[in-house]
Amino acid sequence: MKKTIIAALAAALIAFSCSYSGPSKTVLEAPTKADSSYAFGVAVGSSLKDTKVAIDFGAFLQGIKDSMNKPEAKLSLDDANTVIQA
Repeated sequence: MKKTIIAALAAALIAFSCSYSGPSKTVLEAPTKADSSYAFGVAVGSSLKDTKVAIDFGAFLQGIKDSMNKPEAKLSLDDANTVIQA
């Protein structure tokens, strides 16, 4: 279950982290897309770090991009979960 949550968080991280340019200058402003994306990245990165899983970031990013931009990724979600849990 924990690996499934990590996989979902990782997918979201890649989807939203491509163009972060730093936090907003004023704390009172609503968070920008970049702010939210970076915060999500910190959360996913922390989760991945705690699992001690070795990540190939190129493949990791490609998996996120494929799952978001293609009708079908190279692996189904069930197959991905099987790999993660192996």
